[in-house]
Amino acid sequence: MATKKRSESVVHVRIDNPISKRKELLSSTITVVELLKRYERIKEIQKEKVKTFALFKTKMRSLSRLSKLVGLKDMPMQMREVKKVKSVKGKKVFKAVKKVKVKKVKKKELTGNEKLEVQLDELRRKLGSL
Repeated sequence: MATKKRSESVVHVRIDNPISKRKELLSSTITVVELLKRYERIKEIQKEKVKTFALFKTKMRSLSRLSKLVGLKDMPMQMREVKKVKSVKGKKVFKAVKKVKVKKVKKKELTGNEKLEVQLDELRRKLGSL
């Protein structure tokens, strides 16, 4: 059988102060991980902003509809008086508000930010040990 020959040549380089180079590499890696964490937080905030804005738009539509039903321009009333109004033209103005219990969500799996945080702590420990 034919043997394979390596066409790549091996080059060895001597590095002066390898510990300082390693420290610089670890510190730059920490910086990159921190930037990735910031980027992930920004993406989450943007998603939350979109959801909140959609909720805001629906609430504003509801408020606009209610103001048309009540006709606040024609008959100015205090908020207490508006709350006393049960229906206008057979349509309910205010719905009964129920208290909602907030459920606590247990985190079973690490998210992207938590994984990055663990890696960042590990890199800092390595940098401290040098």
